[in-house]
Amino acid sequence: MIIGLALSLLAKPLIEPFMRITGLQIPDYMPFWLDTSIDPTKVEINVLSPGYPLKGNFIFLIVMTIALLLNILAEEIYFRAWLLPKMHSLGKWSWMINGLLFALYHTFQLWLFPVLFVGSITTAFVVHKSKSILPAFAFHLIANFFMR
Repeated sequence: MIIGLALSLLAKPLIEPFMRITGLQIPDYMPFWLDTSIDPTKVEINVLSPGYPLKGNFIFLIVMTIALLLNILAEEIYFRAWLLPKMHSLGKWSWMINGLLFALYHTFQLWLFPVLFVGSITTAFVVHKSKSILPAFAFHLIANFFMR
């Protein structure tokens, strides 16, 4: 998983050329946590939360944390724990197809495809070999945190 994280970080510079080649753009309506062009440490607070006060609003942080954890858990249960074993009939490369499907599932962030694909196939491979989604859950959590 560490190698996969490193490879995903190495794939990050491919995002801009991929966007140029494909003509993809980050939509204006993307919230800051899904928009990799926004660095939350360097922009004004109203860009991060237009019309919604963040200062002192700790309940928002708690709700967002729970939502993130549940989202990651649901994706990993569906793609790795349920779908991947059913794909074994596709042969020894079923994990690669699972990784591709996971990356394509994130069409709302298609401009991130180079990073998503590398991370997805790495995660699918590790789950395929280890028969556990725990490494996938941990990788997904770390990747979502650091892959901004």
